Amino acid sequence: MDKTTKKSVEYGLSSYKDEDEGVVSEVRLKRNYSPLTILSMAAVLMATWEALSSTMVSALVSGGPVSLFYGFIVAFIGAVATAASLGEMTSMYPTAGGQYHFVAKLAPKKWQYILSWLTGWIGTFGWVAFTASAPFLAATMVQGLITLNSESYVFQRWHGTMIYWALLLGSGMMNIWGTRLMALIEDASLIIHIVAFIVVFVVMWVCAPVKHSASFVFTLFQNNSGWSSDGVSWSIGMLSSCYVLAGYDGAIHLCEEMLNPAVSVPWCMLGSLVINGVMGFAFLLAILFCMGDMATALNSTTGFPIIEIFKSVTGSPAAATAMTCTLIVTASLATIPLMASTARMFWCLARDKAFPFSKQLSKVSKKDRVPIWSVATVFVFLFILGFVNIGSTTAFNAILSLAVFGLHVSYMLPVIFMFWRRLCTPEILTYGPWKLGGFGVPVNIISLAKTVVSTIPLNCLGDIAFNPPLSPLRQPAIAKGHINKGAKIHFKLKDTGPGWFTTANSSDDSSYVFAFSDHNGTQASGPSGTWCIGFGYNGQLMDKKDYKHIIDRFHDAIHPTANVEAYATHDWMNDPYTKGAWACWGANCASRFLQELQKPHGRVIFATADWADRWRGFVDGAIERGQQAVKNTIAVLKNTSRSSL
Repeated sequence: MDKTTKKSVEYGLSSYKDEDEGVVSEVRLKRNYSPLTILSMAAVLMATWEALSSTMVSALVSGGPVSLFYGFIVAFIGAVATAASLGEMTSMYPTAGGQYHFVAKLAPKKWQYILSWLTGWIGTFGWVAFTASAPFLAATMVQGLITLNSESYVFQRWHGTMIYWALLLGSGMMNIWGTRLMALIEDASLIIHIVAFIVVFVVMWVCAPVKHSASFVFTLFQNNSGWSSDGVSWSIGMLSSCYVLAGYDGAIHLCEEMLNPAVSVPWCMLGSLVINGVMGFAFLLAILFCMGDMATALNSTTGFPIIEIFKSVTGSPAAATAMTCTLIVTASLATIPLMASTARMFWCLARDKAFPFSKQLSKVSKKDRVPIWSVATVFVFLFILGFVNIGSTTAFNAILSLAVFGLHVSYMLPVIFMFWRRLCTPEILTYGPWKLGGFGVPVNIISLAKTVVSTIPLNCLGDIAFNPPLSPLRQPAIAKGHINKGAKIHFKLKDTGPGWFTTANSSDDSSYVFAFSDHNGTQASGPSGTWCIGFGYNGQLMDKKDYKHIIDRFHDAIHPTANVEAYATHDWMNDPYTKGAWACWGANCASRFLQELQKPHGRVIFATADWADRWRGFVDGAIERGQQAVKNTIAVLKNTSRSSL
C-alpha cells in the first residue's frame, strides 16, 4: 500500500488521494442489495451440498466414511468460529477489501503494508480459483451425464472447456449488464438451492433399495490415500469439507453495496454457513447411508461417483440425469455471485493501487456504479484457466485446489492479529455494533486451531475416543498403562539438621522407597526446621487424610526420631486426570511401545513426559517432548498445505 495513500471507508464510500491529480477522489458503488440478497449470494456461491457431490471423493479415498462424517463436523465448527471472527472485524472496518484491510489495521505497524498486500493478493488468487471451480464442476458434470446416456461418447477435455467458457460468459454478462436483476436472480437462486436439496434428499432416502448400517457410516475407516499415517490421511480427507464450507467471506466483499453492513454482514456470513452446513451435513448422511457399493461409485465411468450413486438409488439413468441436473443448475447459478465477489475483491485492491493500471481497473460505470473493468479482468483470468484444462486436467485441478489454501490463509492472518491485539493491546480496538465480547478469545482460538497438542497422561488416554481410532500398537500400550502407584509426600520437620538421603530400611513391606531433605527453611533470619520429601510405592500411602499411617510409616522406614509438624501430598492414583504417579513402565514396554506412542496421530500431537526418551515422568522429559511437539506440528502443517496444492 502506497504510504501516501489515505483512505477512509464509511458504508459504501471509499476516498483516497490521487497522487497524479493531487485531489481526493471518491469511488462509490451503488447500494443495490438488501441483507436478504447478500445472504442469498453468500449461500448460493458456497453451494456446499452441491460441491460435496464432487469433493467427497477425496474424503472417501483418504479415510472412508469416518473421514467424511467427522471431518465435516470439525470443519463446520472451525468455519463458524472463523466467520464469527471475521464478522466482528467487518463490523469494525466494513470495507470490500475485507481481510487485507483488517490486516492493515491490526498488524504491527512495521509490517502493515507488506502483510496487507500479501493477504490481498493471496486472497484474490484464492477467490479466482474458487470461482473457476463452480462452472468447471457444472461443465464436467454435463460431460458425465453424456457419458451415462451415450456409450458412443468419447470424453474430450476441450468439450468441457467450451461449456465452462459459456457459463463464464453468461455470468460475466449478468455482472456487467444485469445488475438491476441481480437481487431477483439471487433470491430465486437461494430458493432453487434449497428446493433442489429437498428433492434430492427425499428421493435418496425413499428410493434407496438398501441402506448401509450405522457402523459403516460412523466407524468404517479406510486409508487408500497412499499415506502410511492414518491420521495424516484423515486430515487430507478433511480438506474436502474445508473446501465446501469456504466462501462465506463473499458477503464481506459486497458490503459496500448494502446498507448497514457493520451489522448485516456478520449475520449474513453466519446465516449462509448455517444454511449450507445443515443441508451439507444432511446430504452427507444421505450419501453415506444410501450410496450402495463404495468401490463401484468411486470407479464410475462418468467421472463422478454421485452420478453412479443417483443411478444406484433410483435404478434409472433418466432419474439419475434429472437429479444431476439440479447440481448443474445450482453450480451454474453459483458462478454469478462468485464472479461478483471476486471482482469486488479485485476492484478494491485496484482502488488501493495494488496492480498495474489500477486507475483504469478501479473505475466504475456511471449509470449502475458497477466495477466493469474489474469484472472484465476477472473474466479474462478465468477464461485463460480454461486453456490450462485443455492441456491438462490435472494441472487445472491443482490450480483449483489452491482455492482452499488461498482463502484460508486470508482468513487466518487477520484472525491472528485480532487475537494478538485482543490480548496485548486491547485499548486500540474500537469495536463495531456486532462484537463477540467475552467469547472473542475462545472463538479466535477455535478459528486458528490446525493441530491439537495433547499432554494427557498415558493412564488417562483410554478415556478419550479418537476418530480415526488409534493405531493397533498404541491401543495395548494404553490398556496396559504404566505401573507406578507411588506417592510423593512433603514433610515439615521441627528440627533443623544437615542434609540427608535415606532409603527404606526394609523394601519388602515398607510403604516408602526413599526420602531426602530438601532445605532448611525459608526465613531470612536463619533455619526454621527441615523440609523433606518422601516417596512411597505399591499404593500403600493413597489415603492422604490418614495422617497417623503416613507419619508412622515415615518413622518406621525413614526417620525414627523425626518430629513431623505437617505434611502435604496428593492422591495421584485416584485423580481422574492422572490415574497414577510419575510414569514407570513395566518390563518390555519401552521396547514395544515407546516409538509408537511418540508418533503424531494425524493432527493430534502428543507431548507428555510419560514417553520421553530421557527423564521419563520428570519436567526434563516434558520439555523434551514439548520441543518435539513443535517439530511434529510444523511437519503436519507442511503436509496438509502440500496436499492442498
